[in-house]
Amino acid sequence: SREYTYLPIVIDDKPGQLAAIFNECAAINVNVEDFSIEHSPGQLNALITLALSASDAMVLSDHLAGIGWNVHAILK
Repeated sequence: SREYTYLPIVIDDKPGQLAAIFNECAAINVNVEDFSIEHSPGQLNALITLALSASDAMVLSDHLAGIGWNVHAILK
């Protein structure tokens, strides 16, 4: 069995946000194992939670925070 670490990220409800996150993952060679999205109609934001290895979660969290994404604390 695999153990994942979860990285919650707040994204704007507008076209291209998911693509931008996944493009950043590819740019720094981070592999996303799974993801979920929580979004309510009419809201301006959504919460995407990425499932990653612990090391990839740390690298991605630091990278995204450094370029201005709203990254929450990593969950185990």
